[in-house]
Parts: sequence; C-alpha cells; structure tokens
Amino acid sequence: MFTKTTQNVKQVAFGFFIALALFYLAAWLLAANGFYSQVSNQIVAILDLPMYLAGLVLMTASIILGLGLTGFQHRYTVAALWVFTLAILAALVILDIFAQPL
Repeated sequence: MFTKTTQNVKQVAFGFFIALALFYLAAWLLAANGFYSQVSNQIVAILDLPMYLAGLVLMTASIILGLGLTGFQHRYTVAALWVFTLAILAALVILDIFAQPL
C-alpha cells in the first residue's frame, strides 16, 4: 500500500541521518578537544533537532516497511505511527527549548 513511498522516505531519511551524524560527530569532537569551541558548541546545539527528526522518520519508515512485509497494512496503524512520531518530536522540541545546558 505505502511501500514505494515509504522506501523513498526511508532512503532520504537515511541519507540525511548519515550526513547529519557525521557533521554532528565532527563538531562534537572539535568541541570536546577545544578547537573552535564556541562555534562547535553552537553547531552541536543546533543539530540536535534535525538529528532527532531524521532518526524518528527513519525509525517510523522502517517500522511501516516491516509491518508491510508481514502483510499487515492498515491505514489507521500507519497514521497512528506517524502521529506517535510527531508527538515524540514535539516532546523533544519542548525538552530542547526548556532544558538547561550542562
């Protein structure tokens, strides 16, 4: 039912996740070692939410594809998974806004 679209979403999310993870890791290592610490800390703080978003979309697309392989393709289940993903993202945004940096 949603397999081709979900596969495309998963591939795009995987590419973004890998690119963001490598950039995030490089900035984190620079900040940990004291090189360009102010800029690196800002990059790490900014890239939190895109990493969460890419990871959640990748996770949800993988679950939907896994359910499709088992033959379970119910429209409301897919919608519920996306709503659950958006609820988790909203909670992470709220935590990121109100959490105090260490």
